[in-house]
Amino acid sequence: MCPDRGVKTMDVYRDTSFITPSPDNQDGGVKAQSITAFVYKSQYITVYELTHNTSYSQYAMCNYISNRGVGNHCIGGSRTVGRTQLFHMCSGKPQCGQCTPNEDTGSWLSFPRDGQCAPGQAVGAAGWTWKARLKKALEYDCVMDDATNAACAHSFSDCASTFKNQIANCPGISPQI
Repeated sequence: MCPDRGVKTMDVYRDTSFITPSPDNQDGGVKAQSITAFVYKSQYITVYELTHNTSYSQYAMCNYISNRGVGNHCIGGSRTVGRTQLFHMCSGKPQCGQCTPNEDTGSWLSFPRDGQCAPGQAVGAAGWTWKARLKKALEYDCVMDDATNAACAHSFSDCASTFKNQIANCPGISPQI
């Protein structure tokens, strides 16, 4: 685990085929350019406000498992939010960006259900390490239009600014959760 740098609140992004009230047992991106929406096409993009303990653990692979009713499941990591550099492009960073800010590319995060705060609880109480709330859900095709895809193909910084503008300008949808 990384050294504890306190509790932090920030936005995280997910490209997804279904909208959930929180990203438990799922993963997401910290900076706009760290979302994989420019690589994988989904139905929606969601924005969550994440409050979490910053003593990051190893990034866990979180996937939806449709058989046997498993649902979302993370493999690896621990109760704390996991972190790695985008696409695991470690670029010589210790622990593949687990304990570094990754300002150059952004970070992928994993959100283990075991660490999610119980309703009404604060991060740090009873060992809870994170909580999130859905801020906005958007249609993928509005955010990832031709201009955004072109910007993302050009550079990470162009992708980030164009993506954030689209998040702000595209209308939110009302998910049925």
